[in-house]
Amino acid sequence: MLEMKECCKVPLPEKLFEEYEVKDTAIYANINASKIVDMMKRFI
Repeated sequence: MLEMKECCKVPLPEKLFEEYEVKDTAIYANINASKIVDMMKRFI
């Protein structure tokens, strides 16, 4: 299950997992809340 930020609400959160998808010129990613800062530091 994806670890969400405290203020985020989504239906059926147990169905969300960490994953990514590359499309054209973008990367779409579900990232655990505890890993967002580290991911941003690597890609910026």
